[in-house]
Amino acid sequence: MNAIDFGFPYGIYPSYQYDVYADMAPWFEQDPASLDKAQRYIINKPGMDKEVQYYSFVYETLDVAIPNEALGIATDRMKELLPDLGTLESEVLLNIVLGNEDFWIV
Repeated sequence: MNAIDFGFPYGIYPSYQYDVYADMAPWFEQDPASLDKAQRYIINKPGMDKEVQYYSFVYETLDVAIPNEALGIATDRMKELLPDLGTLESEVLLNIVLGNEDFWIV
């Protein structure tokens, strides 16, 4: 895999992949001469260190929820815009699922 992915790398269960990455994480700090050929190949893959780091972070924070709402009393501007934003959000999500729109996290 040449890209960082928060899905199911290699088509397996996330907890299994997390365990694999937990075993691989120390390799990036070790002297490459102490690693076998397969380990050196893995740590030299572009972006692999970030994939291990990010996947582990995401897996460890699965139970962290960020509310998709403003807390408190809605302002007049919020009352004016929120119905349109909800519709826009639904349309964009549908287009992403259908493949008509790209999804990029900035």
